[in-house]
Amino acid sequence: CPTRYYDGQFAGETAQLIVYYDRDQKFVYRVKVIIDRSESEQIISLMDKYKYQMEEKYRATASVGTYEEWIAYNFSLNNGAIDLYCCKNTYILGYALHIDYWDYANTQKHEANNMNDL
Repeated sequence: CPTRYYDGQFAGETAQLIVYYDRDQKFVYRVKVIIDRSESEQIISLMDKYKYQMEEKYRATASVGTYEEWIAYNFSLNNGAIDLYCCKNTYILGYALHIDYWDYANTQKHEANNMNDL
């Protein structure tokens, strides 16, 4: 899937931003933010901070699951979903927090567009 990678800021944190888009129809359907920390306690604390802020902003309760051996959170919104999860960083030493937003309508349009190739 076509993506664009950026280094930038997210909510005051240095982050990598990955934008997923539909090449044919030129729309974004997913955005992922990745924030790195050297210690697991730091990344868990940061995830808890964003979980609390998202609960406040969206007036939603996160559902709890797991990703690998980590706790993961999901916010189901009217027009999309946000996933929060941590993992070991595969490229450098340390850990990464992933904040993944999916736009429901554009994800469906993108998947339908992919089906046209079959």
